[in-house]
Amino acid sequence: MIPRCAHILWALSLPLLAVATTRCGSRVIDAVDLGQTPDGGPLLIWPTPTSSANSDPGLVEHHDDIVEMQPRLLVLDFYNDLDAQQAQQAVLEKIGAIAESSRYHGYADSTAFAFLNYVIVKLVDLTDHPPPPTWQFESSTQLPTDASGAFDTSALFTPTFAARYGFPDPANPSQSLTLCQLFEHGIINELWLMTGDEGSSRRPPLMAESKQVYDARNNPIPGMFEDTGYQPFPNLHCNVTARIAYVSTTATKLARFA
Repeated sequence: MIPRCAHILWALSLPLLAVATTRCGSRVIDAVDLGQTPDGGPLLIWPTPTSSANSDPGLVEHHDDIVEMQPRLLVLDFYNDLDAQQAQQAVLEKIGAIAESSRYHGYADSTAFAFLNYVIVKLVDLTDHPPPPTWQFESSTQLPTDASGAFDTSALFTPTFAARYGFPDPANPSQSLTLCQLFEHGIINELWLMTGDEGSSRRPPLMAESKQVYDARNNPIPGMFEDTGYQPFPNLHCNVTARIAYVSTTATKLARFA
């Protein structure tokens, strides 16, 4: 039995970006039945078998019952300076840092649990093997760019990139699920990008997010989404909250030369 206290709910699509709670208790982490809340409700690790997509009604319904979140993560690696194993290790280090920061009063309680634990569903190697001899960028030739040479986020939602993600469409196995469909099916909850080329327009937005809008009763307003990222989301929206983040490679590069 491990003591745990859910304290920050990851912003998957709820009306607030973060919601503080102080629901504490002891329960078996790896058991299906985690026990009950003081009011008799279930204690949940999200995603669950019946609720896995961003904006799922279960997130609102069980808002106070979630004791741990394990968002599913797709990583696209365009960064030529690291091989796939090194890229995955860099992502795992980011995941570990986020988990550490989600430990309730971890500075004072060495047994405090990590509430937010990302799970890598897949890391897609989109690096060059090898880069062209005259290539001058850290990111690969497969990086999507617009006519100006800037990173083109909207390209990630196209069928072309869907084929690179490699998730067959159950309804049509000859085709691959698009990025929106991956979010909508709950296969992923977040997309992370590794590119390098920091300080240039080839670097993706630090965070782009299209978030489901809710009314005063916490009911989703159909078709209404808000651009809530640090930088603009593409001029489109999925049917659920979608979030794209950039994984900086600066610390990784410094560590290699330390």
